[in-house]
Amino acid sequence: MIMLPDQSSAGVIWSVLAVLAGVLFLVAFVVWARSRDRSIVSLGWFVVMVAIPILGPAGYLVDSRRRARLAASGDGAEDSDYVGSAGTARSTTHDGERR
Repeated sequence: MIMLPDQSSAGVIWSVLAVLAGVLFLVAFVVWARSRDRSIVSLGWFVVMVAIPILGPAGYLVDSRRRARLAASGDGAEDSDYVGSAGTARSTTHDGERR
């Protein structure tokens, strides 16, 4: 016999998810607000954070850490130059050829 959770335990689960979504959004919003990046990508992430409650803020936090790591490495590689099948950096020469 399959036992379904009663309404009180389901209510607790939804409450925990709501608190988790709120905390994640608050943390991601603070990180977004403190960022100096005001590009269309940043605005797009804000829309995703609002539209997709848990995955949006979590995705933004992961992406912002990745961008910070790229900026700190001093590569000067932009996102379009940093696309590779294995996540390896690809640089371009002055005439646009990939190395």
